[in-house]
Amino acid sequence: MFRYWENVHHQYRMGLYDEMEFEKQKIAWDEYINANERTAEYWCSVRHMFSPMFAAELDSLLKNPPGNGNQCNAR
Repeated sequence: MFRYWENVHHQYRMGLYDEMEFEKQKIAWDEYINANERTAEYWCSVRHMFSPMFAAELDSLLKNPPGNGNQCNAR
C-alpha cells in the first residue's frame, strides 16, 4: 500500500494528479495511517525504504506518532 501511495505522490509532483485528486488521496492516507497505533508503528519501521519527500509527507499526517515529536523516531 505504501509503495502505491509513494507512486501517487510522485505522479502528483510530476503534474499527473491535480490538487483536488491529491488532497483526496491524502485524506485516505490520513485515515489509514491513523486508524490504529500498529499501522503508524509499521510505517515508522519501513519509512527508510521510501523517498525522503514521500516519507516527510506521510510523517506530517501522523497524529500520534510512536516516539517523540511529529515524526517517527530515527531508525
